[in-house]
Amino acid sequence: MQQQRMLDSMLVPVFFDSGSAEAKAALEDMLRTLLEDRRLVVESYHADHVLTDTGRDSVRVDVSARDGDDRRLALVLQPVADEEVYPRAVFEAATMIVRSLPAGHPYSDLERVVAIFVTPQDLEEQGEAAYRYQATRADNTEKIMPAAPEYIFLNGTFRDKKTKIGRIIADIMEPDPERMRTPLLRRRMNFLKNTEEGRKKLEAALEQYLQERDQRQARERLFKLVGDGKLTAVEAAAEAGMSEEDFSSAMQAHASQSGAEV
Repeated sequence: MQQQRMLDSMLVPVFFDSGSAEAKAALEDMLRTLLEDRRLVVESYHADHVLTDTGRDSVRVDVSARDGDDRRLALVLQPVADEEVYPRAVFEAATMIVRSLPAGHPYSDLERVVAIFVTPQDLEEQGEAAYRYQATRADNTEKIMPAAPEYIFLNGTFRDKKTKIGRIIADIMEPDPERMRTPLLRRRMNFLKNTEEGRKKLEAALEQYLQERDQRQARERLFKLVGDGKLTAVEAAAEAGMSEEDFSSAMQAHASQSGAEV
């Protein structure tokens, strides 16, 4: 756990614990820098990781906030390492829109949507800290489509610590609190890794992660047995402690994800 960074799978739910005032302050300070908005206020957030049935870790921090112009802001912060980064970004932004607009609410509630992705490589190979995109009119790139999602790709290789955003990116990629330069992020990481209370939280997170991994592996074994005709879906569902409908849905999702990765 000592080598885990703030957006790594086992650490992210603890680092951005929604019940921690310290975590909220660190997140708010980071987003204010990334969005260049010192008046941004985080209202709520949820950090989580999911072990998919294909063995991948999916990590994200969903944020509800108000920006400096008092617009409702739905934001997702997520590390991505896929080769198809841009299609993944569009998908994740669309997911954020669906999550942030409850059924029956007017579309006008979508005042601003921002998707921030941390990439391990320099996507544009221009040496910039961040690359920002938003939909514009085809014949006038200065005309931005209202309510269009904003995409920010952070260059995980950027290390110019003379700038605020450079220090933020370096800290996102840094597991050692002693080497972090942003005070609130450093304080949060130091609490988790260098205090007894923080280490207990990390141990609990590790235990939960391992339990989820074991459950995923057990489901994969059952999927294979059903696929090989050695178990019926009813028998496998009972062993997994799931309804037949839920088990069949999970098996179909697993098959779909596995096929997409081949």
